[in-house]
Amino acid sequence: MSRKVLKILVLIMVLIGFGFASIPFIKSFGIPEYVKEQNKPRPVIAKTISIKELKKGEFIKISWHGNPIGVYRRTNDEISQFSRMSMFVYDPFSSEQIASPFWSKHPNAYKRLFVRNRSWLKTAHRSIKKEYFVYSLISPVLGCAMKLTTNQSVGKLVFPRNKPKGFYDPYSNASFDLAGRIYINNKFKHHMFIPNHRYIDENTIEFYPNDEKEL
Repeated sequence: MSRKVLKILVLIMVLIGFGFASIPFIKSFGIPEYVKEQNKPRPVIAKTISIKELKKGEFIKISWHGNPIGVYRRTNDEISQFSRMSMFVYDPFSSEQIASPFWSKHPNAYKRLFVRNRSWLKTAHRSIKKEYFVYSLISPVLGCAMKLTTNQSVGKLVFPRNKPKGFYDPYSNASFDLAGRIYINNKFKHHMFIPNHRYIDENTIEFYPNDEKEL
């Protein structure tokens, strides 16, 4: 076997090995698993949770049909700032909200996540009760996981100086206030998702599909 033929065979083997090794990397750019779950045709079952033990300034996480959800209990000081902070956010009363290009490609998942046509959504606090903010942990921009800001993360983001606390998308660095409204100094214009829910009693929240139990 000539040296030239041997080099060609070695090159072919290297290319084949590279192809197999790159498969997991390529898959990482595909549709996220939770989006696949949301797109699966199946009945959506309501879920109830208790917020009785939730203290002010704290939040809890749950999962409902593949959608990670958070419930944050606001402090009195945080509630009092919403109207004043409206000048720093895009579309403060959620009157122009549409799906981002990413979510437009996954309409079934988008419809399950996004609350529409609710009077309380058009308020500065974007919640049924001012004290509790119920939100999806999935970013409205690119679909990655949202986080609540900490003292360490605030320095990397662009927040108004007198309002350092809120939510952020660690992938795009998009920042949001405690009502899930995106700040105007971001290049994106999409507020955080709010899943369909209602209060069964003072301490119990029920999550339900879009087409049932309209408020």
